[in-house]
Amino acid sequence: MAHDLNKIVESMFDPIISGLVAELEDGEKSANYLATKMDITENEVKTKLDYLITCGFIIFDRDRKSYSADSVKLNKFIEEHNNFDSTVDSLTKMDSYLN
Repeated sequence: MAHDLNKIVESMFDPIISGLVAELEDGEKSANYLATKMDITENEVKTKLDYLITCGFIIFDRDRKSYSADSVKLNKFIEEHNNFDSTVDSLTKMDSYLN
């Protein structure tokens, strides 16, 4: 199943999703921990991470109600799609115009 590259990139740059992914870089975290950390509900955590779960970047353990990141897959995606540099440059440029 092919995944929407733009949707993945969009997800990675969402401030809440990127915060959740950053928390998961250190290892498995409970839904409760993530919700508390990001000041959102557990349901919002699931909703926010849903597409990345579908793509296999994030793993959800239903029994334990916990999330973990597939660091290998995330790193491989970033290495293969160097569009992050151009996206960051564009965002920085936009920000400089706004300030």
